[in-house]
Order: sequence, then C-alpha cells, then structure tokens
Amino acid sequence: MNWIKCSEKMPEDGQSVLIWDGENVILANKSDYSETGFISWDYGGEDVKNATHWMPFPDPPQDIP
Repeated sequence: MNWIKCSEKMPEDGQSVLIWDGENVILANKSDYSETGFISWDYGGEDVKNATHWMPFPDPPQDIP
C-alpha cells in the first residue's frame, strides 16, 4: 500500500484513512464539512491542517478466528 499525494487525489467523502501531516500519521475521516478536508480521530474531531498524503486502511489480518 502506498501513500497518495493529497494534491493528486483525495479519498471519498466519509472514508476513514491514515494521513501524513509532515510529522505524524493520523487516523482521520475525509469530510467535505472540514475546511482542510480531514477530521481527525486522534485529536478529538479537529480539522487536520497540513495533510500532504493519505492512504486507505490496510486489510485486516486473515487469520482472525
């Protein structure tokens, strides 16, 4: 799985993704209601500023009973 530049493509609205802000990997949702495009899970629902890249969550492990 590779990081996608926000300037090239954005995730679907409502999609949960990992984002990179230049310093941290952050769990977030893509939101058209956000000024910045992403609302964090990690920072109490705040808009995430300076997101440069994103990626979808990886698939869960296959060996879970």
